[in-house]
Amino acid sequence: MNNDLSAQNITASGGMTLDELRAAVDAGAIDTIVMAAPDMQGRLQGKRVMPRFFLDNVLADASEGCNYLLAVDVEMTPVSGYDFASWDRGYGDFVFRPDLSTLRRAAWQEGAAIVLCDIALHDGTPAPVAPRSILRRQLDRLAAAGLTALAATELEFMLFRNTYEECMRRGYRDLDPANLYNVDYSILGTAKVEKVIRAIRNALEASGIRVENSKGECNLGQHEINFAYATALEAADGHVIYKEAAKEIAQAQDHAITYMAKFNERRAIPATSISACATPRTARSLLPVRATRRNSAISSPASPPTPPSFPSCSRPTSTPTSATPWAASRRPAWSGGMTTAPAPSACSATGGRCASRTGCRAAT
Repeated sequence: MNNDLSAQNITASGGMTLDELRAAVDAGAIDTIVMAAPDMQGRLQGKRVMPRFFLDNVLADASEGCNYLLAVDVEMTPVSGYDFASWDRGYGDFVFRPDLSTLRRAAWQEGAAIVLCDIALHDGTPAPVAPRSILRRQLDRLAAAGLTALAATELEFMLFRNTYEECMRRGYRDLDPANLYNVDYSILGTAKVEKVIRAIRNALEASGIRVENSKGECNLGQHEINFAYATALEAADGHVIYKEAAKEIAQAQDHAITYMAKFNERRAIPATSISACATPRTARSLLPVRATRRNSAISSPASPPTPPSFPSCSRPTSTPTSATPWAASRRPAWSGGMTTAPAPSACSATGGRCASRTGCRAAT
């Protein structure tokens, strides 16, 4: 397997090239490189690597990780019955292969850069159950139809004035929300936690992830941060980096954040809204305008190859926030994924062709 990436000099908007990384390392500005990949719960798993080892060894031969990471539950307990890895089949290694287009400063950490990885098997093929592999397969299907997927996320969370350790000691009960009343759109209410939220916004912008805005929400301690449209893979990568950065920033300020679907049976859920659209590959610069932020339209080229069947309109999907855009790519039709959908006439929610252009809610 040829893993040699040392000759590549790739960068994404706001990211770093290898030359820039080498210069930052030589100047002492970067002393840690976080190599990570999303697991099945949308968390970053990986390792912190010394820059010289990364440049001299990892770029030439990638790095290894235990394949049990894709077969555990939320408590990191290995789950039986998986074909990919299990107690019956045994646990071995897979390959962390850095995607250098994701290389960027981790601006919320001192002296750190971060690079996301694709997970591969030892023969070089993508691990079929890895979240990034699943999304790439869906995007390849769209590309074969002459389409490019664009996406943006709105990710809500609950903010508490407790450290993570204190939350654990309390058994996750009787926590102290950062706001004690409804601060939906409230400038005064959100100003009370602006020290934390501002740090998150600015760290992400400095890391090359474009933030639109932040605002308060209706439940105690509930807030959201909204991100600009990007290609689907870039949006998913930014989404998982954001979740990691936000928790680390909150922790550094003696706060805690949860994206749990429903941490308390008395509270409404924080949600993830995923807005997605597909556009002809020749018109990638024609991003949806802000007015259609919560709507989606499927476009097709004039003479494409036979494409998958998509609904006449799709809508952002509010999902439990433990999910990620990669998870959305695995969902069946009418739940926000890029999987093949039934023709509009087969819509079980409306009984016929959906005429909505303001965001269908019939099937939610």
